[in-house]
Amino acid sequence: KWRESTGKRPWLAGMVKEKMCALIDVEELISMLNKGLGSNDQTP
Repeated sequence: KWRESTGKRPWLAGMVKEKMCALIDVEELISMLNKGLGSNDQTP
């Protein structure tokens, strides 16, 4: 299931409920880490 909005976790692209797995937006996660933000921080 793809997320329709970024919400509180812009690095989370979606979920695979059957496998209980998260789909990660790698580019967004790298961008946040380069800015010094953690996975729970919100982007400005």
